[in-house]
Amino acid sequence: MGANPIANLNYLCFGDILDSKNNASKNNASKNNASFGVGKDSKSSKIYNSKNSKVSAGKNLESKQADSIKSSKNHNLQNSSIIESHKKVSKLKSLQKHLLKGVVSGISHYGNCMGIPTIGGQTIFNPCYNGNILVNAFSLGIVKHEQIFKGKASGVGNLIIYVGSKSGRDGLGGAVMSSDSFGDSKGVESKKDSKKSDVILNEAKNLDSKVIESKSQNSKNPNLDSKKVTENIESKHPKDLRPAVQIGDPFTEKLLLEACLQIFAENLIVGIQDMGAAGLTSSSFEMASRSKSGMILHLDKVPMREKGMNAYELMLSESQERMLICAKKGSENRIKEIFRFYNLECEVIGEVVDSNDMVLMWENSVISKLPIAPIVESAPILNRPVEKPAYLDSIKKLQIDIDINKLDSINNKFLLEILANLESKSLDVVIHKKQIKNSKKVTNFETPKKLEIQNALQNKEILNAIFKDILSSLNICDKEWIYSQYDSTIKSSTIKGGGMGDASIISLKNYASSKALSMSVKCDPKYCFLNPREGARIAVAMSGRNVALSGAKPLAISDCLNFGSPENPQVMWQFKESCEGIKEACEALKTPVISGNVSLYNQTGNNAIYPTPTIVNVGILEDYSNAIASHFVGNNTLICIVGKDIKSSFINVKNSKKDNFLQNLNLAGSTLQEILNNKLSGELQNLNLENELKLWDFLKECTQTKLLLSAKDIGQGGIAIALAKMAILGNKPISAFVDLKEILNTDYSKILNLYKRQIQNIITRIYQKFDEKEFEIFINESYRIFMQSGHIERSEISSTKQNKSPYSTLSNQSQTTKRKKNIESKKSSKIPNSKDSINSTFIDSIQSIFNTNLNKTKATDSITYNLLNSISNMQNNEKILINEIIRDFIIFSNIESISLFSQNHTQVVCEVFPHNLGIIKEIARQKSLECYCIGKVGLNLGDFSQSIKIGNINLSLKNANDLYFNSFESKIFK
Repeated sequence: MGANPIANLNYLCFGDILDSKNNASKNNASKNNASFGVGKDSKSSKIYNSKNSKVSAGKNLESKQADSIKSSKNHNLQNSSIIESHKKVSKLKSLQKHLLKGVVSGISHYGNCMGIPTIGGQTIFNPCYNGNILVNAFSLGIVKHEQIFKGKASGVGNLIIYVGSKSGRDGLGGAVMSSDSFGDSKGVESKKDSKKSDVILNEAKNLDSKVIESKSQNSKNPNLDSKKVTENIESKHPKDLRPAVQIGDPFTEKLLLEACLQIFAENLIVGIQDMGAAGLTSSSFEMASRSKSGMILHLDKVPMREKGMNAYELMLSESQERMLICAKKGSENRIKEIFRFYNLECEVIGEVVDSNDMVLMWENSVISKLPIAPIVESAPILNRPVEKPAYLDSIKKLQIDIDINKLDSINNKFLLEILANLESKSLDVVIHKKQIKNSKKVTNFETPKKLEIQNALQNKEILNAIFKDILSSLNICDKEWIYSQYDSTIKSSTIKGGGMGDASIISLKNYASSKALSMSVKCDPKYCFLNPREGARIAVAMSGRNVALSGAKPLAISDCLNFGSPENPQVMWQFKESCEGIKEACEALKTPVISGNVSLYNQTGNNAIYPTPTIVNVGILEDYSNAIASHFVGNNTLICIVGKDIKSSFINVKNSKKDNFLQNLNLAGSTLQEILNNKLSGELQNLNLENELKLWDFLKECTQTKLLLSAKDIGQGGIAIALAKMAILGNKPISAFVDLKEILNTDYSKILNLYKRQIQNIITRIYQKFDEKEFEIFINESYRIFMQSGHIERSEISSTKQNKSPYSTLSNQSQTTKRKKNIESKKSSKIPNSKDSINSTFIDSIQSIFNTNLNKTKATDSITYNLLNSISNMQNNEKILINEIIRDFIIFSNIESISLFSQNHTQVVCEVFPHNLGIIKEIARQKSLECYCIGKVGLNLGDFSQSIKIGNINLSLKNANDLYFNSFESKIFK
């Protein structure tokens, strides 16, 4: 205490706020709709009625009518259930929008009136917060060493002074409410919660009544009447949550702040503490406990806003804008003078005594005498049981498949898988039931209107569609609607505010200093759900990395630990693991935890929030003119990627298992995973904290020598989103061209070797099922489909065999023509009968595919249709194997593109002048880091001017700007 607040940050978490395919209620409703014709045309309804009204020929008319009535009743019952489900979903989303507006309005009003700029923060949207939203606030202040006042009450005879607003009944039970879970989404307690509240209430009533009856039998004061005390308590039963909400007054808070700063400057006090949860009870007991002293409080002298308040209410009131001061004896008159100048309450209500007890008085009569130690530092420590959650084993395997239930149900699952795995919201791939039939072969095939197989498999279309979806997603896009309501520039010290980067910077020029403070708040709840310990480590590292990227030296952290009920052993395990992760990261990165808060019971019923250990890191810039921008600022400058294990984090074919390809891309908990299917899965890679510290040192040295023009970390959305933000966050968007060939060195021959055994087994099974013609169709058409998404030249394969860069040579037109002739002759060759020959042909065919660029070859829908219907007659396990290998081939032909969305920690993107590139590479080498030049920034980049070109991504600056800056408000409020 004693600091002058100079800036605020916030971390907000809200529930499901958009209409989404991934909403469970909507999924159920969709299934019901498919069954009962809700939302379909009249023709669909008639089909349903006729199908469900069918009876055997032997039934009479009366029986038919009875069945029809019964079917109609069931139909209506199901319809009403569906409608009710939709209403609940709609109500939930309306509630989340209401909460979002209210929270932002409250923060902006209070902060703006206080004159403290809110210069940054983070807002998360996730269905896990449907029942419990989070509002975490952080305030940064400046204090002189000699004016640091702690929350203590020492010195026998020193006075206890109450200052600020009067005490009211608002906030009664707030501490109890915040330490309990809600019964259901309506805020009404469950039976278990209700019984728990009743027990607490009865214990409090019995204790207060006994104390009053034994100590104050002769008192005439109505506040001490036990009956009235009981009535007052009953009127504030925890079931009524309204009294638990405190009423804030920012203007009074501003006056209280100024008055406190004045008494600090005049050194009139010994200690001070605000009255937070449990009000006067917590502040008085904690201050006395820290000083190992006793205290006497005269509760009848506490300023009251409402008449008839009793001792119980005064001790538990959580009215805002109040402080408890331990003043030096003899300074009380000056303190009163200062606070009355600001029109604030200031009353001496007690004193420090030489004892170990808290004595509560009312009109000079003792109404309570309690030992302090057993209630504070000597209170029993709960050793709650912990249990590793069972869900962790079920989500280990990374999933990036589209849920086929999101598409209309069709019979041909093989076709569905191909399309579903490549579906994007921007592609509008639609399949109708009537377009897929059960017949083995169809000679007269009519091309479906929207059966866009070729378009769906084209690499660039898919890549750009995914890129747009991620850039415009709620957790990535700009949230100007939120931060524009905060006054971020008051006092004119803000250098980087909301929307300007991952870290916020405020200068200390008002304190006659060239220094500045940088701060960043970070936490990814999805990471913490997948692995609480690793997620917490990443949160500490991310917040510190963002501070380092701004040019500052990370100093310390503050945390807010948000979890569900600790009475659940699995939640307690998450809490324990997160604390261990924070400890490990802070020790390795040398950033101590200097403050914090714990928020438990964040759950409704049995639905707890994801573990959310919010971390704020604060760092210092010796000269605020050295602050690094988060967006491109130059022209004809270079783009570098600096970090550790850069190549292997994008493409890694060292492992022997195919699943490791995707796992090594850091897609677990990624926005790509969320955009594709919203199935949270995968294992987080362990963050190397030693390398993280090396990266911070690299950034510090480059900042001091002013070598970096701008810098950004590679977080959610991967390098693609990081580069896009850097291009559009400035006052004027700047074109960027990025060629990742230097770091994307894929050896496809190794991929083939990993699949060789599986390929042999599958191809043998296929050949046993098909005749030669069907088999030939399968071979040719499967690879044709596969290569529709590929862009691999023969030179790439030949060069990888020689361990050279796959981009070192380019094929000429004559070589391409020759390759086409070779592959055509292979296609026309007869399929051999022996297994060895089959395997050889299969592998040769794959090799030919890799050696030939078939992007321009168009497979017809009719061949694909006949092929898939032939395969549909195979056994399910065989179809799954076939689908698996083709799906994986499609994924791996796009592996370079997918890696653009991999979130690689301990890696940053930097903008530098060309003449400084050599120096930067040398600094990186000295820190045992890698540095690659991957692109160029400029106003005129030829064909790529006014656009962002990242590998196969090519998006105009205007389009990117619209997606990033306009999506939030349009999705939520329009």
